Amino acid sequence: MLYVLLIFLSAMAINGFYNITRGQWNTKPNGTKEWSGKIFSFYSRFLCEHDVLKEFYIDEEWLKIFFTVRIWLKPEDILSIEPNGVILRKFDHNERKQFESFLAHHDLHFISKGYGDGEIYQFYKEVNRYKIPSWVSAPIGECITCLASVGGTLCWLFWYFLIAKFNDFFPTIETETLISMPLISKVGLWVFFCISLAWANEILFFINNKLKN
Repeated sequence: MLYVLLIFLSAMAINGFYNITRGQWNTKPNGTKEWSGKIFSFYSRFLCEHDVLKEFYIDEEWLKIFFTVRIWLKPEDILSIEPNGVILRKFDHNERKQFESFLAHHDLHFISKGYGDGEIYQFYKEVNRYKIPSWVSAPIGECITCLASVGGTLCWLFWYFLIAKFNDFFPTIETETLISMPLISKVGLWVFFCISLAWANEILFFINNKLKN
């Protein structure tokens, strides 16, 4: 019973921490981005700091994208297909505007520049390069399940020392059993505690979202 109570209280604490550190970037009508979030969202913002890189499609990956691009084009529009882009005849202002609107509608990022008698269109995807790797950021704040590792360890140590102090004044069978365990058993229980907490975190997070919606 004590074990279940500790799992529940730890899951409550971790979910509370996770919720008050959430935030997101919002795009204003003028195109600028603004961060907004909960009271401690600066923590999540710090963990998610990243640079946006352009990764151009090439070879087979580019040819898959080209099938989408070709829907709008006529055969005479295409001067040449290169490994990293397509060379098109020079469009007039209205044609170019319509073509680029079509690309934007299909969420295709591109750059275009003069190339011989036409223009070359090169397509890319935006890739986030995070300053803090995910294997670090996930267990310390960005993944509710992964938080059971670092957060679960901190909770386990807190509960253990609190129980040890409590046991000095009000010993019970459960607390005496925990304190008198061999070290290897305590380590095993700590590991099982973190695994159980991962499930409890997800369940509580799911319930919380359901209630919000």
